[in-house]
Parts: sequence; C-alpha cells; structure tokens
Amino acid sequence: MLVGGCNGTEVLFSARVSGASAAMSPPTLGPGRYGFAARARDASCHWYAAGCSEVVVPVGGTTTRMLATSETIEPGCSADAGVHDAPSGDGASSDVTRPPCATTFGGISGFVLCTETATTCRFYAITGGHSCNASCTSVGSSCIAEENDDSAGAVCDTLGASTCASNGNDAICTCAR
Repeated sequence: MLVGGCNGTEVLFSARVSGASAAMSPPTLGPGRYGFAARARDASCHWYAAGCSEVVVPVGGTTTRMLATSETIEPGCSADAGVHDAPSGDGASSDVTRPPCATTFGGISGFVLCTETATTCRFYAITGGHSCNASCTSVGSSCIAEENDDSAGAVCDTLGASTCASNGNDAICTCAR
C-alpha cells in the first residue's frame, strides 16, 4: 500500500502470504490517496502481471476494510523465488537484485523509457515485425501490456491497447521488472 497513490514512494503496508497462512490486516487509513499494488506469478515462478489501483479516502468517510488475498507459492517455487521488496520510504529501492529498467531493457532496439514502477517497465521499442512479448522474453521478463505507438507524436504517446502478441514495427511495451 503506497501513500500518495500508485506513484507514491512511501510504503505504508506490505505483506506476502503463502499457502494457508493467516492474512495480516493493514493499518487504519486516514484521509488521503493510496495506491494498492499487486502482482501475479505463474507456475514457473515468473511474474506475469502487475497493477495498481488508487483509492481516495475522504475526510469523515466511513471505515473501509481491505481483504488481501494470498499469493500462492507454486510447487517448484521457493518462497523467495522472484520476490522483491517494495521501495523503501526514502524513495530508494530496498531491492538490490532489481536493476533499473534501462539496465534490463536498454539493449532492446529503439529503447526509450516511458515510465518505471516498482513492478513494471513501460518503454518504446522498435520491434521489427515482432511483438512486445518477444521483446520482454528476450531479456528474461514477461509482457504485461502492449500499446500501439502514435508515430506522429512523442515516442511514449499511444494510439491504444494492443495485445502482447501483436507483431509490428514498433510499440510501447510494458514488461515485468
């Protein structure tokens, strides 16, 4: 849970639950904007989806309880396989194993970073007749989303969503970190 919304750097609450472990309750929220981030891992221990939703808690509003679902550790995955910490409150990542997006994806043809979050890298790429799925997997990641590039505008402008398997000359790819 991030203070200030999905782009916040202060982590208010973070939990990882495996198997039948008891879920932990987040703290009571005061008025403000919060980001609720989550990600999913497949049976091969690869992260394949991530997202964040923002919620604004109004002043004098009703109490809202959040129910967190558990992360399942698949057979063959260790409890720490691919698990990375959220950013620390000072904006610096406490995860020394997760390099910056430019380090991981910078070698992809035409790479221009659009946005970087704790769990995703969104960037423009020249895909050369291939898909974002091919670009992401070429560096050991997985594709979360692909957008059609607005060639007439800035490289990070989009014409709308596509699929991770769409073959084209260029695209805006969102890959798991």
